[in-house]
Amino acid sequence: MSKNKILAIIFALFMVIGCAFVYIPANGPGHVHITECSVLHNGVVLKWQESQRTDGYEVSRSFLDEKWENIAIVKEATYADENVDDTQKYKYRVRSYQVNSNGDEKYGDYSAVVSASYGPSANGLNAETIKGWITLSWEASANVDGYKIYRCYNANNDWKLLSTVNENIYYDDTVETGLEYSYMIKTYRKINSVMYITSGNIVEIKYK
Repeated sequence: MSKNKILAIIFALFMVIGCAFVYIPANGPGHVHITECSVLHNGVVLKWQESQRTDGYEVSRSFLDEKWENIAIVKEATYADENVDDTQKYKYRVRSYQVNSNGDEKYGDYSAVVSASYGPSANGLNAETIKGWITLSWEASANVDGYKIYRCYNANNDWKLLSTVNENIYYDDTVETGLEYSYMIKTYRKINSVMYITSGNIVEIKYK
């Protein structure tokens, strides 16, 4: 066999193997990784990375007796559980699913379990008006990585993230005369790539 024929056979094999790798479809719904678990005044909010090859997500919850209950089917990569008791510790897990041509659902593996409980909060929030800014201060919390500061004005409840800080003091120099501002401080800590957030007190102040 000539050298050219050998090279041609090798090239043909390479093309077949290469095509096999290119055209083999990925089967099954993608894995879910929960990235954020926020324990707020009105419930628990979960967020996760969007999964490939999925038509939606199943959210399940457990507490006390450790029995898992499917509580929601959602299309987006987030879920707010408002049916909670703030004296209980809840656990959550999420998995994605696909719907095939026959209408049957195929589920992926469950995500790692996250625990939602009211952790350290930023208590003693105080606001003081000084010419040019509003000064916020609060009690330092143990076992947290930092604080997220949220603000709304004129009681519109449209909370916006203002800043993320490590110290228990913040100077807001983006205020306008005549507006009444509300501030809320949330503590956060990151454990095993999941951001755990707990809301604290709210303070209102009018900037004159």
